[in-house]
Amino acid sequence: MIKRFLVSIILCALCAFVVYPEDKAGPPADRIKDLIKQLGNDDWQTRENAQKALEEIGEPAEAALTEATKSPDPEVRHRALVILNPLIMKKRVKFSDGLLQSFPNIYNDLAASDTAGKFKLLQKVTARNEHNGYHYKYNITNQDIANLVGEVLLEGGKGLTTDDKKAIMEIVTQDTPIPEAAPHIMKLLTDDASRIRNEAIETLGKLGAREAIPEIRKLLDSHDKATIANAVSALGILGDKESIPFIMDLLSDLTENSIKAAAAGAVGKLGIKKAVPQLIKLLGDENSNVCMSDARALGDLEATEAIPELMKIYKGADYSRQYSIGEAIAKLVTKETLPQIMKLAKEAGIAKNITYSLSRGINQLGIEKALPELIPLLKDEDEDTRWTANKALGSLISIKGIPELVKLLKHENAEVRGFVAIELVELCQKDRIPKEVIEDIKLIEKWGGSYESRARSVLKELGAEEKNK
Repeated sequence: MIKRFLVSIILCALCAFVVYPEDKAGPPADRIKDLIKQLGNDDWQTRENAQKALEEIGEPAEAALTEATKSPDPEVRHRALVILNPLIMKKRVKFSDGLLQSFPNIYNDLAASDTAGKFKLLQKVTARNEHNGYHYKYNITNQDIANLVGEVLLEGGKGLTTDDKKAIMEIVTQDTPIPEAAPHIMKLLTDDASRIRNEAIETLGKLGAREAIPEIRKLLDSHDKATIANAVSALGILGDKESIPFIMDLLSDLTENSIKAAAAGAVGKLGIKKAVPQLIKLLGDENSNVCMSDARALGDLEATEAIPELMKIYKGADYSRQYSIGEAIAKLVTKETLPQIMKLAKEAGIAKNITYSLSRGINQLGIEKALPELIPLLKDEDEDTRWTANKALGSLISIKGIPELVKLLKHENAEVRGFVAIELVELCQKDRIPKEVIEDIKLIEKWGGSYESRARSVLKELGAEEKNK
C-alpha cells in the first residue's frame, strides 16, 4: 500500500515538469484575452500588472494585441499599442548584445518616442568617448547605428529639422563610413529642402551606395543646378558607366561652371581617357573650380600628355589652382616623366614650388626607380633644381634605402656626395640605424666643415664617439 502511494507521488511530481505541445505557443488564448480585458480595468495597478504580463508573454500575444488596438476603450487601445510596437520593432530591427547591454530598454524607448525623440536617442547612443573622440562611448556596431538611423527616418525624416537631418548624415560618414545606412539615407533624396537632397547625394557617394544609382540618375533632370552637379559627382564616385554619354555632354556645358566642374571630376573617376583633350582645353578656364577639377581629373586619368600644359598654367595660377595642379603632377610622376617635369619646372622657374608635389610622386616610385633619375638633378647647374631634387631625395629616404645611399658617398660629383651625406646623417638622427652604418658616418666626419659637426653629433647619439677618437 505504502509502495503504491509513493509511486503515485513520484508520477505526480514528474507530471508537474511535463511541457505539453500547446505550451510552446505560450499561455492559453483565454489567459491572453483576459489580460487584454484587464488593460481597461478601473484599477490602475490591475492595468499595470496586465500590461507587464502581456509584455512578458511577447510574440504569442501579438495577434490579440493587434485586435485590441481596435478596441472602443481608449485605455486598452493605448496600452495595446505600447506593448505591440516594441514587438513589431524587434522583428524589423535586431540590435547587438553590446548595445542592449548599455540600453536594455531601447526597443520600448524607440516605440514610445516620436521622430524627434528617436533622433535624440540616436545622438545618445552614438556619443563619442570623452578621452578618445575617435571611439564611441558605448559598445555598438555599424549595423546598430544603421538600424537606429532607419528608425529615425522611418517616415522620411518628418518631424526633424534641417540641422537634425544634416547631423544624421554626419553620423554615418564621420571617420569610418557606415554603408549599411545607405537605404535609409536614400529617403532624403526626395526631401523638400534642396540643401538636404544635395547633401544626401553627397553622403550616398561617400558611402559607396551603388544601390542608390538609379535614384540619383533621376535627379539629373532636376531644375536645380546644384542638384545636377552633385548627382554627376556622385555618379562618378559610384562608377556609373551608363551615365558616361550624359556626363560627356555636360563637360561641354558653357553656361554652368558647377556642372562643368562636376562633369570633369566624374570623367576622371570613371576613367574616360577619350575626355583628356577636352580636359586639357578646360585647364585654362576662367573659373577656378573648373580648372581645379580638370587638373585632378587629368591626374586620375594618368594623362602624361597634359604635363606641359599643367606646368605652363602652374606658374601664373593662384594658390588653389597650384595645389590642384600639384596633386595632378604627383600622380603623373614616373621614371620616364620625372626628367621632363623637372626640365619644364626649371624653364618656368617653378622648381622649388613643385617640391612637395614632386616628393609625393617620387615616393610612389620608390628609391630604386627614382634614385637614378634624381642623381643628375642633384648636380644640375640650376640651384633651385638641385635644391628641389635634394628635398625629394630626403622624402624618399628610409632605412631600406641605406645601401643605395652609402654607394653615393663615393660619387665622383661632390654636390651629390654632399646631399647624400646630409640626408644620411639626418636619417641617423631620427631612426634606429644598423651598426654597420657607423663606419660610413665616420667617413663623412672626415670631410670637415658642417659635415664634421653633423656627423660627430650623430656618432655621439649612436654611442660611437669614443671609438672614433
